Amino acid sequence: MYNLVKKLIVDNYIDLMVEIFNKDKLEEDKNCKTIDEVEKKLKDTIGMLKNVTEFSVAIFVQRNNFRKKIYSGIDMDYNTMMFKVYNYVFFHALYIKEVTNDLKISEKDIIKEILSLSYTRLLAEDDIQRNYNGFIKEECIEKFYNRVREITKIKGDMHSYKISHGDLVKYLNGKNISENVLRKEGIALLTSNGYIDNVSLLKNESWKIALRENLSNPADDIVILDKLSYMRLSSRFRNFIEIFEARRSKKPSDPENDLIFSYKTNDYVYISKFCMCITQEVTEKFVAWGQYESLIQYYFSLNRKESLLKRYNKLMTFKIADILIKNNYILPIEHKKIKGEKLYIPRIEILNYTDKVNSRVLGDIDVLCFSPHTNKIYVIEYKNYQMFVTGNNNLSSDISKLQREDTLSKVCKRKQYVSQHKGEILQNIFNLQIQNVNCEIAALILTTKPNFYFFANSYDYNEFLYMDWIEFKEKIEQHLL
Repeated sequence: MYNLVKKLIVDNYIDLMVEIFNKDKLEEDKNCKTIDEVEKKLKDTIGMLKNVTEFSVAIFVQRNNFRKKIYSGIDMDYNTMMFKVYNYVFFHALYIKEVTNDLKISEKDIIKEILSLSYTRLLAEDDIQRNYNGFIKEECIEKFYNRVREITKIKGDMHSYKISHGDLVKYLNGKNISENVLRKEGIALLTSNGYIDNVSLLKNESWKIALRENLSNPADDIVILDKLSYMRLSSRFRNFIEIFEARRSKKPSDPENDLIFSYKTNDYVYISKFCMCITQEVTEKFVAWGQYESLIQYYFSLNRKESLLKRYNKLMTFKIADILIKNNYILPIEHKKIKGEKLYIPRIEILNYTDKVNSRVLGDIDVLCFSPHTNKIYVIEYKNYQMFVTGNNNLSSDISKLQREDTLSKVCKRKQYVSQHKGEILQNIFNLQIQNVNCEIAALILTTKPNFYFFANSYDYNEFLYMDWIEFKEKIEQHLL
């Protein structure tokens, strides 16, 4: 049975938090001048509470509630902000013990101060991002975030796009480059390191027992197990729960903390069903994509599997080719044999459009296509850059990626080369599928998600176009490219 006294204390803390946000507006603490000052004051203020453990449980519950609200799609900005506020407090409270004090201050006022300090730190982090190098205009940042919000509301991103070209589907299945194969390989890698995937969890006997012995209302998100019941569950199940247990966090500000879904106290174990489901979904996607190496290292001490990344990027590039063919764009075609069957598939990652000397300088062309709608040949460069796990987007990294890889210069040089050798390209690459030698050449940089570089920097549209997948797909389907 769940200790009634503990339950009442936890419920009271939750009620106080709800009351604070119903009546009081969260305000920035103007007395703290640096992030270090905020953190010290936050720790000291948490320590003033009479029951820090019960407060941590209440914060854990509220943190998970706001995480759930984010995925509801309603008022995402506010709910994301509140999740961050609670998240940061929770991971600070884990290691703080209450101290005896005779301060004449109510617990409600203490909690309000705690949440205000977390909010203050959140604003300070945001300022650091917005003032990166002191040259990024506020309107550029807002334009970027507005685009991110806009595409978040649109169903169907590049990852979920399904290839429909018959021969291409057969080829990808034959080469083990399908989403299902990559997902299974990724999950197998994690499973050997203690992970339990969503499908297997539903059949797991220990999880079934946990749900039966749950001390909370079955309709609630949080599963509560006393320590004795928890220890009777299989070691494999407990290992999985503890991979994502709160004390796996290294720092309160780590973005990887978002995936934490369990919390152990001296007497009980708390598991968020919703957050566990989201963590499984996110983890299984990321490992299949071969991306987010820091996340896999954080929880599993594994390095990124390069073979997964390479095949997934190839799959994504074929998606670009597929939607172009579907909308009557002309692509170079090559013949491939799979299990004795001759297949006609679009060529991607084209290297032999130039000689070996220039090839080392220019690199490959991810996708080359002719548009009968605009009479242009498009030289497409695709970048499948990682998005961050949380809204704490490191905007500066988006800029450094493009600069480090010298992407813009290479794209412009490829466009120039294709323009100067158009006749050879039409004959040798397109095999004379295109008769109009007067077609224009255009370069296009395409990213899976919006990339901040192109919002922070002006560029010449005559040199190249930039689009994220959603915009690209819309323009292709409307024959505007």
